[in-house]
Amino acid sequence: MTIWVDVTDLMRWTRPQVTGIQRILTAILVPLTRGAEDVRLVHVNRRGFAPTELSALPEVLKSSCHLAGHIAESDGERQTSVASPADARRRSGIRFRPLDWLTRSAPQRAKRAVDEYRRAAKELRRALLAWAFDGEEKQAARSDEDAANLADHPFSAGDALLVFGANWGDPAYDQALRWAKSKAGVRLASLVCDLIPTLHPEWVTEDVREKFTSFIRGRLSLSDMVLTISQFSKSEILRYCAETGLSIKDVGVIRLGDELLGDASPAAPPRFIPDKPFVLCVSTIELRKNHHCLYVAWKKLVDELGDGCPDLVLVGTPYLFAENLVHQIKNDPAVKDRIHIVSDAPDSELVWYYSHCLFTVYPSLYEGWGIPVAESLSHGRYCIASNAGSVVELGGPLVDYFDPLDPMMCRKLIARAVREPDYVAARERVIRERHKPHSWAATADQVLSLVKTALKPQPQEPETMAIEER
Repeated sequence: MTIWVDVTDLMRWTRPQVTGIQRILTAILVPLTRGAEDVRLVHVNRRGFAPTELSALPEVLKSSCHLAGHIAESDGERQTSVASPADARRRSGIRFRPLDWLTRSAPQRAKRAVDEYRRAAKELRRALLAWAFDGEEKQAARSDEDAANLADHPFSAGDALLVFGANWGDPAYDQALRWAKSKAGVRLASLVCDLIPTLHPEWVTEDVREKFTSFIRGRLSLSDMVLTISQFSKSEILRYCAETGLSIKDVGVIRLGDELLGDASPAAPPRFIPDKPFVLCVSTIELRKNHHCLYVAWKKLVDELGDGCPDLVLVGTPYLFAENLVHQIKNDPAVKDRIHIVSDAPDSELVWYYSHCLFTVYPSLYEGWGIPVAESLSHGRYCIASNAGSVVELGGPLVDYFDPLDPMMCRKLIARAVREPDYVAARERVIRERHKPHSWAATADQVLSLVKTALKPQPQEPETMAIEER
């Protein structure tokens, strides 16, 4: 049995940073394929499924620390690393700070112009994405007759197809998976991290909820096995299937790795360095991540602690419905110089932030796992986190928890950590003694073990034996 790892999502990737499901797949690609003759990569094109290699991935992915230095080894060819613009600036001594930091000291008219430019850029991006998505849907809506043209594939009957991608906006992709199962005889293993758009529509648009729900019901029904990232997520998937009458087969749980892409490199100074001691929060800025809790807490902390109040560094890109909160943070006189948003930070910079922060905080309302909490622990850093979803399953007794709907409880824990550095030091000694980091290589081993066990071809009794018995 050959295990084919689908990288269609990655072949289409154009963003400067890798997040979410794509981050998971990028992290485990090398350990999945290294030295394994029965593990191959594949992607969907207009004619069907085509084998591919790590070296065919987009440059933005090949330059990531998880893939750099391994592609040549895996594909049997040498790759030349190219320094990023940020690396070139560091070597030249030129230091850039985020645009919002720059505009604080700029004339008010310039700041308004920059804000207007940002708003216009966001609207343009939304319009272009909507136009492109609509065009892709129309182009991808093949008829049953067109599906017969999906003739190309490298599969043998009984092979496994491992799907990690988030191609839930692409009906042609789902059609290709159905074709692979019915015509090529492959068995499908799918990663489902969570059901957030379906279970919590208050955090997404109606369009996203409808598309995701349609996708996830089809994917759960089509898959021969489902992989997920925590016992909590497994219970949510099983509960949803039971409540909606959806048939599901096997659900296996993997643990995600703690390693940052830049862990193997020295922690280079980032583009933005706070002037004061700081607390770190790593997360996309969106409703579910509950940054508003930190905004409210910091307004109180500034009054309570005065000059002793640390800064808050939010490493993450503003996303869905984040505009109002970002506006408040940047314009509130109480916190605009104390809360800093750093977008598109590579993992090499995250290493620096984890190494130099006072401690970390994570206020999420719901998590399928909570990678930043795991990263904080793997760096030996004290973490204050919400008790929502799988976070307690992840952090156990090594994390101090609060109700994510109670900003004042969050504030009290942060104030104690600031006032009592000895308490933080003691907690970090326990973390270093008891936390066992989990590598992405170990995650890859889990994936392969679960897939091989669940989808192993069952031996068929030879027909001659059946004849003799008769």
